[in-house]
Parts: sequence; structure tokens; C-alpha cells
Amino acid sequence: MKKSIEVKKSLTRIEDILKGNGNMIINSTNKLSNSIINNTFNNSNFIIDTIRLRIKNPQLSKNANVLLENKTNVRTGEAIDDESLYSIGGFDATGTTASYKSDKYYIFFKSNSAFVQFSLSKYIHGFHNAYCITQNELEDAIDKLQAELYADGFQFDLWDSLLSRVDLAIDIPTKYSFKSYDTIFDILRVKRSKKMKYDTSHYISSGGRWTINIYDKIKEMKSKDVNTSTFPNNLMRIEYRMLKADQCLKDLHYEKLSDLHKNFNSINHTLKSRLTSELFMHCASSFTQISTFNDELKWFHTNSTNKNWYQKFESYQAAKQILSNTKDFAVYKSMLCKHMTVQEANRKIHRLSSTLFTSGIGTSGSLVDLYTELFTHINSL
Repeated sequence: MKKSIEVKKSLTRIEDILKGNGNMIINSTNKLSNSIINNTFNNSNFIIDTIRLRIKNPQLSKNANVLLENKTNVRTGEAIDDESLYSIGGFDATGTTASYKSDKYYIFFKSNSAFVQFSLSKYIHGFHNAYCITQNELEDAIDKLQAELYADGFQFDLWDSLLSRVDLAIDIPTKYSFKSYDTIFDILRVKRSKKMKYDTSHYISSGGRWTINIYDKIKEMKSKDVNTSTFPNNLMRIEYRMLKADQCLKDLHYEKLSDLHKNFNSINHTLKSRLTSELFMHCASSFTQISTFNDELKWFHTNSTNKNWYQKFESYQAAKQILSNTKDFAVYKSMLCKHMTVQEANRKIHRLSSTLFTSGIGTSGSLVDLYTELFTHINSL
């Protein structure tokens, strides 16, 4: 009985929104005011971005414009077995795949389930996903999306749907350019994961269950012609993606969208926990800065495992001087490449970077300072 009352309330809410009577915040006036009130870049911003929801036994009305396909095996040329994908007008629709795409969401069907995917932040703010949202904005956005789905012929109860993917992110206004932090992500170790580096991003994957993406958010927005004049010059995005339902359950400890709404104020702790356990494992306060020449000399003599400790110390002094001026190992690498191969230079820089980082030695702008800057923002989540 309780369930039927909830369904009736949900349907009433949908009808109100479709008629324009709903208490919607997603309009041009309130969009601007919410953006100004809720989003400043003096500190880092916590973002809920892409969400994918699973609806079991999906029901469609006859006006739903779904692309239903029957496909063949590319290698053998044999037809792939059809399966029940959804129910439309009281009849089961069978096929290999089915999908529907609007400018705000994407739906695909598999094994009698519908998967609805959308960017929550973009859905609210429209032009980009660099603004945080409130719990009320989440609620209104889902209600509006559900109303649009009903209008398009998809009779889904989103609040009762299962979480299949959730992307969380933090946008950090950094002191230096994105490239200045490359070495940090090069030397940070990850557990049971694969780490890859691209031109303007770093990517960590764990067998398709989750990923961590780190990239220059300003550059990404400019590539999409977004006006970035109100944003800081340097903005780093660190994004954690739960790509499967079991990973969502493991990290969040619940499985429904309605539970995500109820636990909205604790979602940021999930991002903090995952980033500190997988990537930022060193507590910034554990580093002891050693800045005097004599102390640095003693450190190399004590911690080096072979007789070449003084040569390592001299290499460190040269690199430290360059880093203090440029905040980038590129200049040092170009000097090394005049006397050795690129591969040898890369190995030398990696070893030296690890030493600079794990020892905690260096001056302002050192790897420890850069790491501490990022760690402090993440720890504030």
C-alpha cells in the first residue's frame, strides 16, 4: 500500500513538472544565481558529474522513438541471438541492441533493463560541468529528467533505479600550470592498477571497475569553446569514476539513486577516501623539509646504498636549482639529453624525482610543496 502511494506521488510530481507547475530551479535566471552563490574558486569544488542508472523491466509507451537493431557477429557473420529488451504497449520488444539519444541523456537497453546515462552537473548548468550542485538541485534535476523521459515515452521511476555508474570529481585551483605537476603523478605509485600518461592528462585504471582521470580543466573547456574568463587560470580536475554497479555499492554502501540523495552530504567523503587510498597515500604532514646544504649532504650520505652518493648529491643540487627557477624538469631533461639518450635521461629524472619526493628535501616549489598543495585540497573534502 505504501509503495502505491509513493508511486502516485511520483506521478503527480511528474504531471506538475510537465504542466510547468513544478518547483523547478533549472531556468536561466536561477541557473546564474545558483552558480554565483554556490560556486567560488578560492577553494576546490566538489562535483557530481556522470550518472548511469539501471531500470529493470523497463516500460515504454508507443510514442517512444527507440532504435531497435538486430546485429550479426563480425567474425562469423552469424546473427546474434535476440533477447527481450523492454516492454512497449504491453508487448515485449526483442532484438540485439536498442538505444535512444537526446541532447541531455542517453539510453541503451540490455537483458530486459534500461540504462540511462547523463551528466548531472551539465544537466543543471547546461554549458559545462565545472560547478558544484546542492542536494535540492539534485532532487529537482532528477524530477525534471524523469518528466522529460515520460514525455519521450519512457515510463521509468528514476528514484527507485539502481546506480550503475557514478563519477565524482574535485576541481583544484593550482598555484602553477598543469604541466608543473606532471612529475608528481609520474612518481606516485598506484596499487593493483594500470597507470598511463597522455599529453595533457594522467589516467589510472583498475580492470574496468574504476578509473582516476587527472587533467587540465581549463584547457578541456577551451577546447569546447566554453568561456573561462570567470575561472582561475589554472584548474586541475581529479575525477574518480565508479564504472560498475558492484563498485558503486562497494564505495558508496548503497545501490539506489534515492539513497544517493539521502546521503548527499557524505558523498564527498567517498571521493576523499578513494583518492587518498589509491593515489595520495602519503600524509603531507609526515614530510620533514630539509633545506640546509649540510643537512642535504648528510641525507644523501646516510640514505644512499652505494659509493656514488656524492654524484647523486651533485645531480640533485643541479636539478634543485633548475626546478626552483622553472618548476619543470623539461629544461633539466633537455640538458641531460645532450650527454645521454632520452631513455637514460628519463630514468635519471625518475630516480631523482623519487628521491626529491620521498626525502622531503627541497626549496619552495619542490615536489613536496606541489604534492602538499594537492593533498591539502583533497583532505579538505
